[in-house]
Amino acid sequence: MIALSKRSFLMGAMAFATARPAFAARPLIAHLNLADVPAPNGKMQRELSVDPATGATTLFFDFPANWVGGGVAHYHSFSEEIYVLSGGVTLNGRDEYVAGSYLYRPGGIVHGHHEASRPGARFIGRMGGKLDFNYVREPTSQEEYVAKPVADGRPHIVHLRSPDQPWQTASDGHQLKVLSEDRVTGARSALLQFPTAWTGKLPLDPKSGWEWFVVGGEMALDDGTTFANESYANRPIGAPGRSIVRAAAGTLVLTWKNA
Repeated sequence: MIALSKRSFLMGAMAFATARPAFAARPLIAHLNLADVPAPNGKMQRELSVDPATGATTLFFDFPANWVGGGVAHYHSFSEEIYVLSGGVTLNGRDEYVAGSYLYRPGGIVHGHHEASRPGARFIGRMGGKLDFNYVREPTSQEEYVAKPVADGRPHIVHLRSPDQPWQTASDGHQLKVLSEDRVTGARSALLQFPTAWTGKLPLDPKSGWEWFVVGGEMALDDGTTFANESYANRPIGAPGRSIVRAAAGTLVLTWKNA
């Protein structure tokens, strides 16, 4: 976790709270099937949505078996967030991130000393700004560490094994598991899970931006739109309010609430 003095944290939090949200200007994407998103020739990522003002992007990554990263330590100017869907990848040379693994890095954190995937890996990534690489040729540690502190309301989460975390069960039966939350803005990343033949009304407040990716199963909104496995949506702040009203057994959805 980033170590900041109380004063520097409060100053950073105030600046962050008044800053423009990184994902605010992305267009409405009512429904998108991953299979319909073309993969750029020779690249391992597909762009799901991008904020034209900030460059903040949500991406789907597909690493082949025996993939090896550049092996040069670096940091980004903006936050980086990853949720592994399947396969496995090591991002520090030792600890393997598998299905359900999650990480959140504020900007300015050195990483990338050794990255590889023996079985291949599929995962969702989010960058809080236009991707940049600030290389560190002589890192002072083989662990992730802060090179340039960046104000961020979320802590540095090196590896959260989400299957080991408890579910919160709502009165209507759906379950919530928070992966990370911004203590300044209230923005959060979370998993939703639904029991067998769930029906109800889970509102998506139009005062917040909502984004999701169906990890498995199927769910439907009150306008009749159905989201099957590996489908995606982005509803920016101010988009017409909708509610999740139906879900198949065991449906698992990766969600982001953007303040």
